[in-house]
Order: sequence, then C-alpha cells, then structure tokens
Amino acid sequence: MDVEDPTATSMPDRPRTVAAAYDPSRSVLTIVFRDSTIYNYYDVTMDEWSAFTSKDSKWQYIRDVLDYKPRGPIDRNSVPSNIRMYAYRAFRAAQLAAAQKKRGGK
Repeated sequence: MDVEDPTATSMPDRPRTVAAAYDPSRSVLTIVFRDSTIYNYYDVTMDEWSAFTSKDSKWQYIRDVLDYKPRGPIDRNSVPSNIRMYAYRAFRAAQLAAAQKKRGGK
C-alpha cells in the first residue's frame, strides 16, 4: 500500500484532505478529509494515484477526476469513532508540521 501522510496541500491553514493511501492490488484510493470522513475511490489506476500525489491542490484533482469514479464513505462501523478522530489528529499534526517546515519555521 502506498501512503501520502500528510497530504500536500495548497491551503496549509485549512486543507481539505489530511492523508491518503492507495492499494494497487484493489485499485482503491482512500482519503481522510479534515472533518475525519474517510472515503474510498474505486477503479483508481496507479497513474491516477501518481497524479493525485503530485498535485498541491488535492481538492481540485478530486473534483476534476476522482469524483467521476465509483466512490463512497467507508463503513463507519468498521472504524471506531475514537480511532477515526485519533487518526485525523495525528495526520493533521503531521500536516501542520510539514507546512511549517516548508515555510522555514521550527
């Protein structure tokens, strides 16, 4: 499984996505959004995963490409809410640290 944690963003102060993972054996892209919603996008090719990871604006790529794929929220019952929130906080903290480092902060 390929992972982008945290996801690059064109809006570091208010990103729409915080993490993403791609399972090439199933052609499934999983995205964690800032509101802790987790979506699967199906029939995603390796080239589309590569294009997604190379974009600063994940939302634009989601809107222009991925939203035309079969998609949907993961089964929330399969992931306890405390685990979803923990994952969101961990991903978001890493994203903020990466943005600060990119800006030259400490």
